Amino acid sequence: MAERHVKVAKAFLLIIAQALQQIDPAQLSPSDMAKWLEVATKLERISRGVPTEIGKQEMQGQVTERHEYDITHRIEQYADVYRQLARRSVLCGGDAGDDTGEPMDTT
Repeated sequence: MAERHVKVAKAFLLIIAQALQQIDPAQLSPSDMAKWLEVATKLERISRGVPTEIGKQEMQGQVTERHEYDITHRIEQYADVYRQLARRSVLCGGDAGDDTGEPMDTT
């Protein structure tokens, strides 16, 4: 079936191309010219693989779930854990800090 459609389309395009050669542009009305321009532009875009229509999609609705990640809050949680471990002497050496909550001086 697809091959038959291709043959019909090719034959029809030949007929149209021959008929177009016979048209006197001076005899075309403005609306005829607008229609031919539309058809020619669409055909060119399709043959080049370019979209023939440009559309806009809009979404409406409401966000029902929010996923936020507060890194500052997370750092404070880890700092609290490290302070507690330091108090229990779980951390050894210079890793324990001084439990002031201030960054350690590594210099």
